[in-house]
Amino acid sequence: MESHSDERKIESQSRKKVRKKRRYPKKKDSASSNLVFIGGKSFKASTDNENLENIPDDFVLVTSGMRWECLMCGWCCNGNWQINLTWKEYDRLNDVLPIETVVLHELMGASHPYFRINGRCPVHDKENRKCAIYDKKCYTCNAFPFLVTLKRELHICKSCEGFGQGPLIDIDKKIAELLKLKQEAGMNVSIYNNK
Repeated sequence: MESHSDERKIESQSRKKVRKKRRYPKKKDSASSNLVFIGGKSFKASTDNENLENIPDDFVLVTSGMRWECLMCGWCCNGNWQINLTWKEYDRLNDVLPIETVVLHELMGASHPYFRINGRCPVHDKENRKCAIYDKKCYTCNAFPFLVTLKRELHICKSCEGFGQGPLIDIDKKIAELLKLKQEAGMNVSIYNNK
């Protein structure tokens, strides 16, 4: 016969298992789990559960004395990129951009749409070296080559041709600008540590 404390221990362990199951849902094996339906359209869904603070290799921490200026070279509009969007941006740009997929963050219970640039962005005007939707650009395009982390650290892509050119980077001003752009795009900026 089990004691009262043994019953509590078993009950506590089963509660932990239930919490764990809710927190980390299992992947579905069926092919239909790879489809997400939004506004009557179906999208292929890929799972992306990598660390959100995973800084790409070609990004470096911005320190005082670093310079940057956009040279309008079009480098960031050409190549092979994944451009992440918020749902607010999706609503604004889904008729303009070739959005075909949605990333599902299973561990976070969140998802976001994205589109891929394969060679050249479909809204980049190569002759004028300008974006056809410049005033409506999404956060990812507005922020590049910068990246602000949850610790409010500013990083820059050292592969950008404007890196090392032009005026000094005002780190605090750039972080404030990026957080404002994130908020306008529909992102939660309260998760960023305040100094």
